Amino acid sequence: MGRQAGFTLIELMIVLSIVAVLAAIALPRYQGYVSRTQATEALLAMDEVKQRVVEAFHSGTPLVDMNSGAGVFPPAASYSSQYVVSVEVVAGVVRARFGNDAHAVLQGNGLVLSPDTSSGTVVWTCAYTDAAGYDNMPSMCRHAP
Repeated sequence: MGRQAGFTLIELMIVLSIVAVLAAIALPRYQGYVSRTQATEALLAMDEVKQRVVEAFHSGTPLVDMNSGAGVFPPAASYSSQYVVSVEVVAGVVRARFGNDAHAVLQGNGLVLSPDTSSGTVVWTCAYTDAAGYDNMPSMCRHAP
């Protein structure tokens, strides 16, 4: 009687457990990558508004007068993307709000870009509105507003 070729049940279980461990490691890392990518898209959606704030500042407009719907700043819903439902300006501070198409960690939260004009130029500080999700942000946005 010849010997049968193939894998034993133990060998298959070991391979299955290795695949499960690798998947358990890879899935959270991938989800973090997805949320960071969507946050980066939000930063790109905020770029044009940031430039308008800088131009208004250099033309002499005080930050407190820089608001969505006033002057050179269109209404908040004018700037949107696949994951961002609005970008608004309040006293020079640019805020983006994530919509329902964004990653679950981002939904309903937002990014805040705050200008610092104390040096005579505009220096931006980025913050995320949900402390629990800092790890899902690009490195420049991993602190509270």
